[in-house]
Amino acid sequence: MAILANESRFNPKAKSTVGAIGIGQVMPKSAKWYAEKCGLPSDFSDEDLYLTEINLTISACAFKEMLKNVNNSKILALISYRDWE
Repeated sequence: MAILANESRFNPKAKSTVGAIGIGQVMPKSAKWYAEKCGLPSDFSDEDLYLTEINLTISACAFKEMLKNVNNSKILALISYRDWE
């Protein structure tokens, strides 16, 4: 919940100046990479990332992968999430 509050203020239509999209503020190129890494469908469009279900699924997948990459350190995973492209 804290990630979503910080990233988009819970706005599913949010778009950042650098191109992050939706409630979880996912970057389209990275979203497809994380979807594939997590075994999720990756045939979505950038516009589909405004759909809350898709955006949250990708956001959760990305955070889970980030946790793995930093030995389950929540602090480091949060920093990674903030800086992913």
